Order: sequence, then C-alpha cells, then structure tokens
Amino acid sequence: MTLLLAGAMFSCSMAQAAVGVPGIRFLPKPVFFMLAKSMMPHSYFRHARWAEDVTRQPHNLPVNNQELSTEDFLKLYKPIPHERAVDIYFMVMALTSIFEELDIKALPVGGTMLGMLRNKGQLPHDDDADFAVKLDDYDTLLQHPELFAQYGLKLRRIPGLGMQLCFADDQEWPAMTVTLARNTMAGALNKLKIPVAKKPLTKKAFIDITPVQLDEEADAYRYYGDYASEIWYQQTIPRELIEGEYSYYSFGPTRIRAPKDKHALLANMESVYPHSMTHIMRTPDHSLHQNVKAELRPLTTGQKQPFPLTRDDFTSLKQKVSDAGLLSKVVLKRPVFAELETATSANLRRSERVRSQKVERSAQRQDSIQDAAHLNRQSGAMGKSASSLGYGTK
Repeated sequence: MTLLLAGAMFSCSMAQAAVGVPGIRFLPKPVFFMLAKSMMPHSYFRHARWAEDVTRQPHNLPVNNQELSTEDFLKLYKPIPHERAVDIYFMVMALTSIFEELDIKALPVGGTMLGMLRNKGQLPHDDDADFAVKLDDYDTLLQHPELFAQYGLKLRRIPGLGMQLCFADDQEWPAMTVTLARNTMAGALNKLKIPVAKKPLTKKAFIDITPVQLDEEADAYRYYGDYASEIWYQQTIPRELIEGEYSYYSFGPTRIRAPKDKHALLANMESVYPHSMTHIMRTPDHSLHQNVKAELRPLTTGQKQPFPLTRDDFTSLKQKVSDAGLLSKVVLKRPVFAELETATSANLRRSERVRSQKVERSAQRQDSIQDAAHLNRQSGAMGKSASSLGYGTK
C-alpha cells in the first residue's frame, strides 16, 4: 500500500513539474523521495548517495554457448520501425553539428555507445539515442533554442532526468509523464518479483541528453538530477571520457564524436554492460531483475549489425538532411549494410538450406545403410531356405 501511495505521489509530482513553472530545470525533491528516505535504511538524495561507498558487483551470469537463431533473436530484440530509425539518424546528425558549433564534448552513453562500438551504428532495437554532457554545456544548449529550431527540432525538459531532443511538432510529453511514472513503478514491481511490462515512452523519435557533474571525491563524473542520480547512482564516468580528446567514430550512415581513447571506452562499456561486446543477455532489459533468469548467449555476426537501412530509408534520410541544410555540415555516406542485410538474410537462408540438405543426405545414407542391411539379412534368409529345399546344390 505504501509503495502504491509513493508511486501515486511521484506521478503527481512528475506531472506537475512537467506542465508547471517553465523555470524548473530538474524535478525538485518530491514527496516520493521524502517517503523513500523515511522508509529506506539509506538516503535517496543525490549527494548523500554519492557519499556512500557503492561497489558495482560483477554480473556472474551463466553462459549458454548456443547461439540464438535469427527468429528467436528478433523475438527478444524487436527492431524499431524504419521511419523511426531514419529520424534518429537525422537527429544524431543535427545534434552532432550543434555540438561541434558550440564546441561541446558529448559522450555517447548506454545503447548509443554500445551501438557505436559493437554495431557501428544504431542498435536495431534501440528506440532512441543517448548522450551525456557536462552541466555547464547542458545550460549552454538550453540557451540556444534557435540552433535546434533551424532543423525543425526542439528541447523538452524531463524533470529529474535532463532533456530530450525531439521534433518541434512533438506534443507527446504530458502523456509521457504518466508513462514514465508507470514504467518506474513497473521496474520497482519487477524487483519484487511482480512481472509488469513497460510501455514505450513515445511513438516518435527522440534523443536523451543527460547532464553529468564532477564528483570530486570519486574523481569521476556522475549523473545529475534527483531522479537520474537515483536510478544510475552506481555508474561513474571516468574524467578522461568527458574531458579528454575526442575523435570521430562511424555510426551507420554518418559519424559521431566520442573519446579518442577507445580502450577507455571499452573498459567503461564492460563495467556498465559486462560481456555486451560479444554476448547478449536472454532478456533485453539492461537491469537484472530477480524474477528474470538471465543468461549470456554468444552473438552471431548478423546480430552485431546496425539497423538495416534500405535504399528507401537512405533516400528519405538524405532528403531530410538536404531540406534542413545539413548536407554541408555533416557526413552522410551510403549505408554499408543496406545491401548486406539482404545478403546476410540470403546467407542465413543458404546456410540453413545447406544444413538441412546435409541432415537430409545423412538421413538418406542412414536409410540406405539400413535398407542394405535389411536386404542382406533377407538374402541370407532366402539362401538358407533354398539350401534346405535342395536348390543351388549339385
């Protein structure tokens, strides 16, 4: 009952902050956190949480060396619609251009970092992109709405988390507030072994931009904002990934900026999502809920590809980039895997056909051997019968 009451209060606080005073940048400490503070054995406020000595435990997941079939993989990791993938790539290019113009170092995080390092593009099942920026750079972005407006985009604040880049005509945020609160409650209930499915936040594409702040004691960056610091409080970002030298990495048909030190990026990825470069979890949920029996499964080459843009997708993306006047500011290249998707599917079908043919031929050989043995037994029996009747003798 207390949990439901806290959830209701949290939902109301989120909704009020979302549609209330424009000057609110982050969700103030709502009643939900005050209740949590009184109920929990430790503080749920940002700086108090930072002060705690929290050590991330390694994911000691069992390993199943059997690869998932393409069909089973797509059931677990359902690809996003093609139109959404095109919009995400467009937003990434526009945001990259703005980052460069304002000289802002934005760290790809979450699925975007994994997609950049492993898939070399957007993860086929990831419905958004994610970047982390220093708090000062976050404020700088808020001061330049005209840079986003020129590309038909806008920033909307997400109380307690940060902000999202979305299309200027996207009016889904009030409804998203309720969905976000619902998903928060679903996550809490899942941890209590009460399975509740989460719902997509929005039908339209968006990019999360989350501010991070330096924690002097840890000598690392942590997520800022009351709510963000609660759900990601264990995650620290090494200073070199925020302050170090940046370079360009391929990201599908374009490129994005990220720390030049790839080894540091891989180490950070391994600490956040262990084994994710070579394996997948049986559940697509990043967190390990107690009611989910998670296991590591090896990834196939086909499962490491970025979202498979088609020729029509690329034509649509190029038109969007051209109409926005971005062609001279960004890199747009023909997607490497537009044809590879068809080739990969054909290769998979060919491999499965060859494998089934081998199984069939093996079965036929086994049948032939059995038939020959049966005929030999019959011939032997007939020979004995003929001998007993005097046939075949002089």
